[in-house]
Amino acid sequence: MSSRPGEIVRRGRMARGWTQAQLGAACGYTASTVSRWETGRTRLDMTTLRQLTAILHIPPDLLGLAANGPRLAPAPARVSSPTGPPRGEDEVRRRDLLAGVVAGGVLAVPAPLPAPARPVHTVGPALETALLTYSEPGPAPSLATIGRLLDAARRDYHGTRYSQLSNRLSPLLAASQAAALHATGPAAQTAHTLHARALGVAAHLAVKCDLDGLAWVAADRAMTAAHAAGDPIVIAEATRMLCIVARRGGHHQRAQTLAVNAAASLNPYLSRDPNAAALHAALLSTAGYTAARAGDHDTATALLAEAAGRAQADTGGGLALVHVTIYQVSASLAVGDPAAALQHARNVHSDRHLSPERRGRLLVDVALAYDQHGQPARAVHALRAAEAAAPEEVRARPVVRTLTERLLRHPGPTPGGLRSFATRIAAPL
Repeated sequence: MSSRPGEIVRRGRMARGWTQAQLGAACGYTASTVSRWETGRTRLDMTTLRQLTAILHIPPDLLGLAANGPRLAPAPARVSSPTGPPRGEDEVRRRDLLAGVVAGGVLAVPAPLPAPARPVHTVGPALETALLTYSEPGPAPSLATIGRLLDAARRDYHGTRYSQLSNRLSPLLAASQAAALHATGPAAQTAHTLHARALGVAAHLAVKCDLDGLAWVAADRAMTAAHAAGDPIVIAEATRMLCIVARRGGHHQRAQTLAVNAAASLNPYLSRDPNAAALHAALLSTAGYTAARAGDHDTATALLAEAAGRAQADTGGGLALVHVTIYQVSASLAVGDPAAALQHARNVHSDRHLSPERRGRLLVDVALAYDQHGQPARAVHALRAAEAAAPEEVRARPVVRTLTERLLRHPGPTPGGLRSFATRIAAPL
């Protein structure tokens, strides 16, 4: 084999703006191996060539392969130019992820693979240190400083930078606890609010990583801090987190009741506080998903329909309504209706304002729906799209590894890209 296939691979890689290390990570090889392919020093076998056509979206015939072989997308890559994507094209590709995955099971325009994320296996120990290590509180920084720390932690969570977030939590929780202990007068409510919300972020991260014991600790402390703050919105936020943890512990009816009652407590504030309105819809969505997890399809449908109606009425729709729809996807999966889950997902595919966490979570649910629907290749497409949108979301969640292992055992040909994906998330092959 001449070096021409290697040159085509090189151009395909550069058209995506990838380094040799990024392409290597995408297919389970080192950067030096990619370099040897591109220079012709290492022969590319047929299996690797097919993998590269799938990953780089190179027409198979350009690499001497049959055109009817397995591919990941019908749209060929533009390999005639070695230049990277124009400025801003990455964002367009990311906005198109859901549209491609849900509408046809393919990525018509592939998103660039991100650089390998930091390992997430350190999240548990860091979170345990943050929540279970007691030290005598020292002087607290200003409330404004704590607020900035909390904002940074929230950005990390919504951006799925979970390893970085876990390292932020110890100083954030220590600072917010010190402020809550020492603040007096009007500042006390703000200090307790900051502490409750910081603990809420910790609880969300623990849930994300299936660290349920730590999630209980954080959620319980958040409720205590929220009641000390005395703000109905803060109390409702903490109650929602407690509902999530209780539902995961199998306490479905109690969790559902807590969520519905917390939503009702916000009724006096809906007309004058957009945050209350969005939280109201979120609480009803949480209650609906909880009912679905308990197998109560009718109650789940009713609560989620009410959440959608309130989101439309109280917030004008927008992102709050999209978030309700994401819950409808999850609830449909919970009751074993993958077709309904995919139909709901189609309603949010064009939303460009979803955070990486929401987008990644939705795409994982889409992958689960395709798997339930008996379409493993499309499930792999969705997993790879989720990885492109939110790499640490994919690598942190045990459900992704479980799904990947199941797809690897699926009878028939292994979908393209699955083995390299499994390697990247450390799933057993």
